[in-house]
Amino acid sequence: MVQDQLTFTKGTLTAWLIWNLMQSLKELSYFQWRYIDGQWFEVKNPPLFSPIALNTSERFANLIIENSFNMDWEQFANTWIEKKEKIKRGEIFQTKDISIFPFSQFIGNLPNLYFTSLTLHHPLGSSQNFFYFGARRRDEKGNTLMPLAAKLHHSSCDPHIFELLLNNYLKRFSFIN
Repeated sequence: MVQDQLTFTKGTLTAWLIWNLMQSLKELSYFQWRYIDGQWFEVKNPPLFSPIALNTSERFANLIIENSFNMDWEQFANTWIEKKEKIKRGEIFQTKDISIFPFSQFIGNLPNLYFTSLTLHHPLGSSQNFFYFGARRRDEKGNTLMPLAAKLHHSSCDPHIFELLLNNYLKRFSFIN
């Protein structure tokens, strides 16, 4: 099922994983609350913030996609590819204005890092949740495994809410009923 959907667009596996996670996050309002500068905000359609590693002195560019909750897969895939190409061409640079960051949904990808545990950064005073995908690998049975690290803020998430998110996410891939 996932394979069939991927063949009809020019998207990448990373984009597919992130888009599905964003769609799952959209369905659980707990992940849309932010505590910023002493105030609570409900961010109903947070921008996606995904750091992209560069082989330059800048080290990272910020791939930001606005309105990703309302994009279908094809729109998201096209936007992802377009922004990644701009980053490769040097047209998107690190910005000094990071005011959008606390309102965003942070999802990163570490495709070369094998991990079974990962301690993620968390800005002081932020209620933002962070997610990272890791390196894909095959187990002894030939199944593809991919770690997902999550750093959740207790003010908007607890183990039950995280389980709801994971179940919603996995249903998108037909892994569970």
